[in-house]
Formats: sequence, C-alpha cells, structure tokens
Amino acid sequence: MNYRSLYEPTLYAAEDVMYTLFELDEHYAIHLHEIEDDTDPILVSKHMAINFTSRLLDEFLTEWKQRKKDLADGVISKAEYMEWKLNWPQTAGPRPSKQWRKPPDTTP
Repeated sequence: MNYRSLYEPTLYAAEDVMYTLFELDEHYAIHLHEIEDDTDPILVSKHMAINFTSRLLDEFLTEWKQRKKDLADGVISKAEYMEWKLNWPQTAGPRPSKQWRKPPDTTP
C-alpha cells in the first residue's frame, strides 16, 4: 500500500493537487488538453487544461471565472470576493440566498 493513501492532503503541494484530481476523475470524467499560451509573443509556452464533463460543475466554474474577472476589473473588492467564496454556494447564482455584496449606490 502506498503510504500517501494515508496522508491528509493540504492542496498546497502539486502532489496533493494531483491526488485530488485523480479522485475527481473517478466522479467527473476529467479530460486533459494541452493549450498554447501566446500572450507573450517572445515566450510562447504550453500548459495543461482540465475539462470536466458536468454541466452543473461547468456552471459553478463559469460563475467563479466571472467573480475573478470582476475582481481583476475592479468591479468587486477583494473583501467582496472573499465573502463570495467563504459563503458559497449560498452566494451563488443570479439570486443568491445570502447577500455577499453591498447593493450599488443609486443616489444621484
């Protein structure tokens, strides 16, 4: 038996992430893709991408991508982003059951 099977992963080491992906693959049929990152014309590199075959998981990941974009674009603050993550899934979707963001100020 591999001693790593008794190890409690922390997800801070690449090996721990891989074991988690192996487990997820048992439930979501992960597909791996090699993609080129050509954002830097001098340093073109290849990366691995993961595709899950789950519509619900795709919806969750799509919303997460949007929140990360909102944070990068300054639409939401780091505190709001953390609030969204810490209270997810109650903060998910178009009508979250838990408010995670201050309503926009509509005062002229």
